[in-house]
Amino acid sequence: MPSILSTDLSVSALAFLVLVALSAGLARGFSGFGAALIFVPLASSVMGPQIAVPLLLVVDGVMTLGMIPGAVRRADRRDVLTMAVGAIIGVPLGVHLLMTLDPVTIRWAIVAIVVVLLSLLMSGWRYRDRPKAILTAVVGLIAGVFSGV
Repeated sequence: MPSILSTDLSVSALAFLVLVALSAGLARGFSGFGAALIFVPLASSVMGPQIAVPLLLVVDGVMTLGMIPGAVRRADRRDVLTMAVGAIIGVPLGVHLLMTLDPVTIRWAIVAIVVVLLSLLMSGWRYRDRPKAILTAVVGLIAGVFSGV
């Protein structure tokens, strides 16, 4: 078995991971996002990011499968495709930034972005118009960059 998969965790470390997963799940359940922002840094402190990140992706992917049929029925396929094109371009850009920028700079940039977006969310501001295709593609691009990073 590769050494990356053989992680010996104490009972207290496992209990900590359960609490972290519960907190991340609650955040995801209430807001629809944020699980990774909670789970990955805290779980990485116990098991390392090489295990924490794929674990989150697998669990999040499996738990989301039940939502796919309803989402497919309700989705505006044109907007989803437009956003997906932006995301497909953005993910490699984000991965490139992750590989080339200083990790401390990336961490502080993520903190700043989260604070700005949380402030915007808390302000109650909402975009009221029907978004144009270019705006939808830009949102997909930004989401892709953030996902890549």
